[in-house]
Amino acid sequence: MKILLTSTFLIFSWTVRGQISNLNFDWYNPKYFIAKAYLYGLGEEPAGDIIEYGRLNKTVTDTIGVTLTNEQVRKVISVATGNNSGKIEELAECFIPHHGIVFYDKDKRPLASVTICFYCRRMTFIPETVTPEKGLGILKKVILELKFPIFNDQMDYIDYGIKLKK
Repeated sequence: MKILLTSTFLIFSWTVRGQISNLNFDWYNPKYFIAKAYLYGLGEEPAGDIIEYGRLNKTVTDTIGVTLTNEQVRKVISVATGNNSGKIEELAECFIPHHGIVFYDKDKRPLASVTICFYCRRMTFIPETVTPEKGLGILKKVILELKFPIFNDQMDYIDYGIKLKK
Protein backbone atom coordinates (compact mmCIF):
# COMPACT_ATOMS: atom_id res chain seq x y z
CA MET A 1 0.00 0.00 0.00
CA LYS A 2 2.84 2.40 0.88
CA ILE A 3 4.49 1.77 -2.52
CA LEU A 4 1.18 2.40 -4.30
CA LEU A 5 0.70 5.72 -2.48
CA THR A 6 4.28 6.79 -3.19
CA SER A 7 3.91 5.91 -6.88
CA THR A 8 0.60 7.75 -7.09
CA PHE A 9 2.16 10.84 -5.49
CA LEU A 10 5.13 10.80 -7.88
CA ILE A 11 2.85 10.45 -10.91
CA PHE A 12 0.59 13.24 -9.62
CA SER A 13 3.60 15.49 -8.96
CA TRP A 14 4.87 14.89 -12.48
CA THR A 15 1.45 15.68 -13.95
CA VAL A 16 1.21 18.95 -12.07
CA ARG A 17 4.75 20.02 -12.99
CA GLY A 18 4.49 19.74 -16.75
CA GLN A 19 3.82 16.36 -18.33
CA ILE A 20 6.95 15.82 -20.34
CA SER A 21 6.59 13.05 -22.93
CA ASN A 22 9.71 11.11 -21.94
CA LEU A 23 10.35 10.43 -18.28
CA ASN A 24 13.67 8.82 -19.24
CA PHE A 25 15.41 12.01 -20.38
CA ASP A 26 18.88 12.03 -18.85
CA TRP A 27 20.53 15.41 -18.27
CA TYR A 28 23.93 13.64 -18.14
CA ASN A 29 23.44 11.96 -21.54
CA PRO A 30 20.66 13.94 -23.23
CA LYS A 31 19.06 12.58 -26.39
CA TYR A 32 16.92 15.16 -28.13
CA PHE A 33 16.23 16.54 -31.60
CA ILE A 34 16.12 20.31 -30.97
CA ALA A 35 16.15 22.77 -28.04
CA LYS A 36 14.25 26.05 -28.13
CA ALA A 37 13.93 29.05 -25.84
CA TYR A 38 10.78 31.05 -25.15
CA LEU A 39 9.62 34.23 -23.45
CA TYR A 40 6.33 34.01 -21.55
CA GLY A 41 4.33 35.10 -18.53
CA LEU A 42 4.20 38.79 -19.42
CA GLY A 43 0.82 39.38 -17.79
CA GLU A 44 -0.06 40.19 -14.22
CA GLU A 45 -0.71 36.55 -13.21
CA PRO A 46 2.21 34.18 -12.51
CA ALA A 47 2.58 31.77 -15.42
CA GLY A 48 4.11 28.62 -13.88
CA ASP A 49 6.39 26.19 -15.73
CA ILE A 50 7.18 26.59 -19.43
CA ILE A 51 5.47 23.23 -20.11
CA GLU A 52 1.93 22.73 -18.78
CA TYR A 53 -0.01 19.53 -19.40
CA GLY A 54 2.42 18.46 -22.14
CA ARG A 55 2.20 21.76 -24.05
CA LEU A 56 3.88 25.12 -24.10
CA ASN A 57 2.58 27.47 -21.45
CA LYS A 58 -0.40 29.35 -22.91
CA THR A 59 1.29 32.70 -22.25
CA VAL A 60 4.28 32.07 -24.57
CA THR A 61 4.75 35.16 -26.75
CA ASP A 62 6.05 33.32 -29.85
CA THR A 63 5.37 29.60 -30.09
CA ILE A 64 8.03 29.15 -32.79
CA GLY A 65 10.72 29.89 -30.21
CA VAL A 66 14.42 30.47 -30.82
CA THR A 67 16.64 27.46 -31.51
CA LEU A 68 19.69 27.05 -29.29
CA THR A 69 23.10 26.36 -30.81
CA ASN A 70 25.05 23.26 -29.77
CA GLU A 71 27.27 25.46 -27.58
CA GLN A 72 24.25 27.04 -25.88
CA VAL A 73 22.78 23.59 -25.24
CA ARG A 74 26.10 22.49 -23.74
CA LYS A 75 25.93 25.46 -21.34
CA VAL A 76 22.34 24.64 -20.32
CA ILE A 77 23.29 21.00 -19.71
CA SER A 78 26.26 22.12 -17.59
CA VAL A 79 23.85 24.02 -15.34
CA ALA A 80 21.40 21.11 -15.19
CA THR A 81 24.15 18.71 -14.11
CA GLY A 82 25.93 21.11 -11.77
CA ASN A 83 29.05 20.72 -13.91
CA ASN A 84 29.91 24.41 -14.32
CA SER A 85 31.97 27.13 -12.73
CA GLY A 86 29.09 29.57 -12.24
CA LYS A 87 28.72 31.47 -8.99
CA ILE A 88 26.41 30.23 -6.24
CA GLU A 89 23.22 32.29 -6.17
CA GLU A 90 21.24 33.35 -3.15
CA LEU A 91 17.71 32.30 -4.03
CA ALA A 92 14.57 34.31 -3.37
CA GLU A 93 11.32 32.79 -2.14
CA CYS A 94 9.27 33.97 -5.12
CA PHE A 95 9.14 32.25 -8.50
CA ILE A 96 7.67 34.31 -11.33
CA PRO A 97 9.36 32.83 -14.42
CA HIS A 98 9.49 34.54 -17.82
CA HIS A 99 12.02 32.43 -19.70
CA GLY A 100 11.99 28.76 -20.61
CA ILE A 101 14.01 26.27 -22.61
CA VAL A 102 12.43 23.11 -23.97
CA PHE A 103 14.15 20.03 -25.40
CA TYR A 104 12.06 18.25 -28.06
CA ASP A 105 12.11 14.89 -29.80
CA LYS A 106 11.84 14.62 -33.61
CA ASP A 107 8.03 14.55 -33.33
CA LYS A 108 8.09 17.93 -31.54
CA ARG A 109 7.10 16.42 -28.18
CA PRO A 110 8.73 18.01 -25.13
CA LEU A 111 11.31 15.77 -23.49
CA ALA A 112 12.73 18.13 -20.86
CA SER A 113 12.49 21.75 -19.81
CA VAL A 114 14.17 24.52 -17.87
CA THR A 115 12.00 27.23 -16.35
CA ILE A 116 13.89 30.36 -15.32
CA CYS A 117 13.10 33.40 -13.19
CA PHE A 118 15.98 35.87 -13.27
CA TYR A 119 14.07 38.29 -11.06
CA CYS A 120 13.82 35.71 -8.25
CA ARG A 121 17.13 34.02 -9.17
CA ARG A 122 15.52 30.59 -9.43
CA MET A 123 15.32 27.82 -12.00
CA THR A 124 13.57 24.48 -12.21
CA PHE A 125 14.38 21.48 -14.34
CA ILE A 126 12.01 18.79 -15.59
CA PRO A 127 12.91 16.04 -15.20
CA GLU A 128 14.31 17.15 -11.89
CA THR A 129 18.05 17.10 -11.54
CA VAL A 130 20.61 18.21 -8.98
CA THR A 131 19.43 21.25 -7.08
CA PRO A 132 21.16 23.94 -9.08
CA GLU A 133 22.80 26.45 -6.76
CA LYS A 134 24.99 27.90 -9.46
CA GLY A 135 24.79 28.59 -13.13
CA LEU A 136 22.04 31.20 -13.33
CA GLY A 137 24.58 33.62 -14.84
CA ILE A 138 25.35 31.05 -17.52
CA LEU A 139 21.66 30.75 -18.38
CA LYS A 140 21.38 34.53 -18.42
CA LYS A 141 24.16 34.76 -21.02
CA VAL A 142 22.41 32.14 -23.18
CA ILE A 143 19.06 33.97 -22.97
CA LEU A 144 20.70 37.30 -23.84
CA GLU A 145 22.58 35.70 -26.78
CA LEU A 146 19.17 34.61 -28.07
CA LYS A 147 18.05 38.28 -27.93
CA PHE A 148 15.42 37.86 -25.24
CA PRO A 149 14.97 40.75 -22.79
CA ILE A 150 15.75 40.32 -19.11
CA PHE A 151 14.32 42.93 -16.77
CA ASN A 152 15.12 43.74 -13.14
CA ASP A 153 11.52 44.49 -12.20
CA GLN A 154 8.31 42.50 -12.58
CA MET A 155 6.43 45.57 -13.89
CA ASP A 156 8.92 45.87 -16.76
CA TYR A 157 7.85 42.40 -17.97
CA ILE A 158 4.20 43.44 -17.81
CA ASP A 159 4.93 46.68 -19.70
CA TYR A 160 6.90 44.75 -22.32
CA GLY A 161 3.96 42.36 -22.75
CA ILE A 162 1.61 45.32 -23.30
CA LYS A 163 3.98 46.78 -25.94
CA LEU A 164 4.10 43.44 -27.77
CA LYS A 165 0.31 43.36 -28.02
CA LYS A 166 0.15 46.81 -29.69
